Amino acid sequence: MNKKALVSLIVIFTVIALIVITSLLFMVNSITVEATSDLHLTASEEAQIIEDSKIVLHSNMFSLAEDVAMSNIESLHPYVKVISIERKFPSKVSINVSKRTPEFAMPLTDGSYALLDRELKVLELVTEVKYPYVTIISGTLIDTVQLGAFCKIGWLSNIVTEAEGLSFVNARFATLIPSITFEEASEGNLGKIYLQINTGVTFVLENNTLALGDYFNYAYTKYMKLNDLEKSSGYIIVQNIPDEQEINVIYSENL
Repeated sequence: MNKKALVSLIVIFTVIALIVITSLLFMVNSITVEATSDLHLTASEEAQIIEDSKIVLHSNMFSLAEDVAMSNIESLHPYVKVISIERKFPSKVSINVSKRTPEFAMPLTDGSYALLDRELKVLELVTEVKYPYVTIISGTLIDTVQLGAFCKIGWLSNIVTEAEGLSFVNARFATLIPSITFEEASEGNLGKIYLQINTGVTFVLENNTLALGDYFNYAYTKYMKLNDLEKSSGYIIVQNIPDEQEINVIYSENL
């Protein structure tokens, strides 16, 4: 065997040895579930989450597909939010989870409701809303939803996204807004969205999906400037004035 062939053989065996050592060293030998203080899981529930993640014991740490595992868990455990799936080298995997909280009750065509969290994930299907701090939505219906799936409701998602930048977001959404009424668009009319505020006043937002987040911000800013009497009734109306290319925000006792 010439020198060149010997060197090639040594390189091949070295690579094979490194692959074998790496496979053995970085092998998933432990999978745990770490829950935040708001989520209390039994040992059997933790075991079920691990099983449903489809993370395989003794598989290679580098072959772990976090997104797939997170999706597997979320779809089968509606009230569980997977914060992250963490590799702890050389051989441990931690599934970090917290509790999802119902924020909205969306009516369905069959008369029941889908309870959604802030990410619009379907947590539960109920025939009546018994939760004290859930925003009731009316004026629009959803045909079908899947438990554990995420709803695509652009106008609501935009409002929630904007609300998360405001101070009240640390509390339940319904502590400020107990109900929302959606008005369908008609010819020459974009429709409106009415947000009933817990103090008595109502936000009236023109239903321009792309701008709804901004409209909500304008209404909330105006609301914070009202005195207690004004906050107890009337309307904060936000609408686009096309001819003047500006947003009009007014407080009125009547629509």
